[in-house]
Amino acid sequence: MVVVAAMAVTAKTFQPYLNGIEDLNQKDYLREIANYILLNPGEPQNWGSDKSLLPESFGLAKNGSIIPYELDIDKVCRLNPENAYHISYISIIEALKVKKVAVRIFIQQILDISITPISNQSNGNLTNYTFRIKVKRDGLPVSASLHCYVIAKNFFDDVFAETSPDGEATLIFAIPNSSNGTAIFVTFARSNLE
Repeated sequence: MVVVAAMAVTAKTFQPYLNGIEDLNQKDYLREIANYILLNPGEPQNWGSDKSLLPESFGLAKNGSIIPYELDIDKVCRLNPENAYHISYISIIEALKVKKVAVRIFIQQILDISITPISNQSNGNLTNYTFRIKVKRDGLPVSASLHCYVIAKNFFDDVFAETSPDGEATLIFAIPNSSNGTAIFVTFARSNLE
């Protein structure tokens, strides 16, 4: 009887400690899963760009990137259920190879980028298009590295640039006049404060 009472007291004393250890291990385990998703490209590594593939191992990192937490835009796009090539929640869970874990992936825009066309001037066989780009975070200007693309009929150009400390940059693209029609201007920004 004394042994049973001593075991009951010991169990009551150590149970809160053990629960705390379990919670700590659970947090570490979940953090490791999140890091794995963000730091590994998954297998096959091109599952984002090859729409016929499903990941055998789930990861969103850009293949070959030396920048930590740089995600592959094609993989991220396949998470969107409105994408014709989206992957199902079941496929994600199976590729993660974890049990008894629910996953919710939430991606939010951090920087606001505004692009304003300033002018266009013909110069021989080319037309020069000038754009002002402003980058803000939480409504405040922020210095950023830019990677901008212009895509038009039979034409592609990209440029890397930096904004000023007030978050602004002016870029000029020369597009051949033979490439008449609609052009698309796409800008990606990365805060220099990272």
